Amino acid sequence: MKNIFQAFARYNRGVNETLMELLNNLPEGQIMAETKAFFHSIYETFVHNVTTDLIWLRRYEKIYPDIKCLKNNEFLSRDEVTMRKDFAKDYRAAFETRKKADSLIEEFIHEINEQDFIRAIQYRNFKGENIEKILWQALLHWFNHQTHHRGNISVMLDLLGVNNDFSSLITRI
Repeated sequence: MKNIFQAFARYNRGVNETLMELLNNLPEGQIMAETKAFFHSIYETFVHNVTTDLIWLRRYEKIYPDIKCLKNNEFLSRDEVTMRKDFAKDYRAAFETRKKADSLIEEFIHEINEQDFIRAIQYRNFKGENIEKILWQALLHWFNHQTHHRGNISVMLDLLGVNNDFSSLITRI
């Protein structure tokens, strides 16, 4: 099972790199443009994915205190509010943070023991509820969440006439 999630982590990093290349070539006005999407702009959707990774990795840090890559990690020590303020000053700062998050995600998946994928984990959700899931289910949700919001960005790019395709998992693993 570990190799499947390593493939998801590689795909996640690769498709995020492609997305950032596209966004780097767009004017700021298009990235910040208000839409009727749930997160009102490409920027807000992108930042949501980055901050959600921070939240999930912090959960995993508590669950797996012996995972080396999560110990004293700079990304995990960042405050979400401060991070969002930094991004607001320079939206491209979110790109560097995205790269760090993707690298950390790959390291984290690499360090997980094979047997842990079928063990139950417990964490607290946004509503303060205690949740128990099998690790592979939580990881699958996490990667699917990223894919869902990249799909939102893809539609926003389509509406701008920007050619994009983030759907090909097979070519990235």
